[in-house]
Amino acid sequence: MKSRNGKYRLYEKYILQFLNKQTDDVAAWKIGRCTNIPKSSLYDVLGKLRSSNYIDWIGEPQDAISMILITGKGKKHLKQLLIMNSN
Repeated sequence: MKSRNGKYRLYEKYILQFLNKQTDDVAAWKIGRCTNIPKSSLYDVLGKLRSSNYIDWIGEPQDAISMILITGKGKKHLKQLLIMNSN
């Protein structure tokens, strides 16, 4: 994956903000559709968030019925991203 700076960091923020607003698990395709993140980047960023334990991913990544939710660690990371952007 490319450097986590720039657009990937921005995509992380968009995904975590979107998931934080949800009351239930969300399908990966819905995240892409609602955040307008290109599919080619979406799965790279989701994979990185998953490996960092910021999201919990149930099912196979590109399976239409796979579900994703933000973890407590992901919520803390989102707060850090928002603080960094406010400075």
